[in-house]
Amino acid sequence: MKKSFNLLFSATALLTVLLTSCGTTPTPTTSVTPTTSSSSASGYPEGYVKDSGVGQSNYRVTHSTEYSVSLADELVGEGTPCLASKGEQNLLVIPVEFSDFPAESLVPSVTDATEAKAQAKQFIQDAFFGATEDTGWESLKSYYYKSSYGQLTLNGFVTDWFMLDKSVNELLEYWKTVPVSAGGNGGYNSTWYILREAVKWYKSVSKENNWPDIKEFDKNHDGMIDGVWLVNSAGIKAYSSDDFWAFTYWDINNPDASSGYDVENPMAVPYCSASYKFLENGGYNGKPDSHTMIHETGHLMGIEDYYTYDKGGWGPAGGGDMMDQNVGDHDAFTKTLYGWTNPYYVTGDAEITIKPFQENGDCIIVKNGWNGHAFDEYLIIEFYTPTGLNQKDASEIYKGEGYPQLPSKNGLKIYHIDARLGMFDEGKINQGQTTQQAFVAYTDEMKTEYNGKSVRTYMAHSNTRSRSAEPNNSLIHLLESTGRNSFKTNDNKINNTTLFKQGAVLGANGKFTNFKFNDGTYLDYVIEVKSVTDESATIVFNAKRA
Repeated sequence: MKKSFNLLFSATALLTVLLTSCGTTPTPTTSVTPTTSSSSASGYPEGYVKDSGVGQSNYRVTHSTEYSVSLADELVGEGTPCLASKGEQNLLVIPVEFSDFPAESLVPSVTDATEAKAQAKQFIQDAFFGATEDTGWESLKSYYYKSSYGQLTLNGFVTDWFMLDKSVNELLEYWKTVPVSAGGNGGYNSTWYILREAVKWYKSVSKENNWPDIKEFDKNHDGMIDGVWLVNSAGIKAYSSDDFWAFTYWDINNPDASSGYDVENPMAVPYCSASYKFLENGGYNGKPDSHTMIHETGHLMGIEDYYTYDKGGWGPAGGGDMMDQNVGDHDAFTKTLYGWTNPYYVTGDAEITIKPFQENGDCIIVKNGWNGHAFDEYLIIEFYTPTGLNQKDASEIYKGEGYPQLPSKNGLKIYHIDARLGMFDEGKINQGQTTQQAFVAYTDEMKTEYNGKSVRTYMAHSNTRSRSAEPNNSLIHLLESTGRNSFKTNDNKINNTTLFKQGAVLGANGKFTNFKFNDGTYLDYVIEVKSVTDESATIVFNAKRA
């Protein structure tokens, strides 16, 4: 998703550019040309020698934290402030109450209003910062600590319930009347008002309550709170409004920001908002369900949705990922962007053994001419196991029908990534023109000027077709071991047959033979899975001869 902070958009542009929501809709095709032609008895195409990579070591370890372009750089190009994905970070969590949806009603089994509100607050506390055993799966904190291999610790503070000065009904009617010139956004979403009032309240009462100083939530000292979470007491579809759904947003039009940002008094800009009811989604015997909050916090750290927003589109990532349909662990591409992995890079004939991705983030990048950072086009390989953060959603279907159940078997996930950076004409962006109209050219570097034009540089492609510079190019496409694309034709989701298991081949035997990247180059490898056990997977890369 192409987000922006520095620019002022129309309400329509805000809807399509800024908002990152928790949806489940299943975009474009990936440029793969599987064929069944073969010129050798082994089933390998012309120019390849079967098992030429066995025992070879033409690869090197890379360090994603040292890439010349980082996610933080790309987010500056987008103009999107986000929560850092490494180290110890602090979140400000504000439970928001409405008079027509009192917080005590969230715990109907408790008749005492004060006790009911206290229990509801504790439920939120456990969901965000509790131990694993305090939840039905993982808390936000425990999930990200495990997913990052201990590289990210999300701390934070949950306030008392904040009673907004307007009921839900009053808020929805009021927000329609607030013009853009007065800090509104064309009537689109009322959570800007909630955010501003809630943070103003926190600042006014924090000292007397001995709560953390607001500056503790601005760890990078840019005058913006790193991340605010609003958990509201309204129903998910209160008064048929979408304002209480789960999403991540940026308050880009706060009138108080007209004179800049003050490190001594930081303002809220990036934030997440969701109904308390999302914490009850899993039905985990009275324990909180943090799936939705984990997904939205992924956006808060700069990653977009991997499903599609386009009507009639399809889900290239197969549904089985935290940034797709809210299940399991993050994938290798996402973790590389976050700086949590040290991928192997294949440079010729090679045999590589990797551990389960859950354990240490082992993954492999394959692309001749790779530019040396995550913002390029390539294949990325990880060894999936139904363990760790995948175990819960592999053993049962999250929320029942409609969500994917993760595979129950071990195997390799092979993703086609097209995360190339694009330069976009800033003048056309300011005029509200589409991504495709504003696209200028690809680049391997962050640029602000090109051929005399002011440009913005950020990822060119999305899994939403209408948001890609080239509509047929997906950002992240999970390839299927069958060589087919059932995600597109049957709206299928990831399953055991998706994974590449022992003996599986990519690039030969009719399975993605002569694989062609979107940039017009060919894979130039036949990839064969030599072995898969519970402890490791060994992959052989047979390079094409000249």
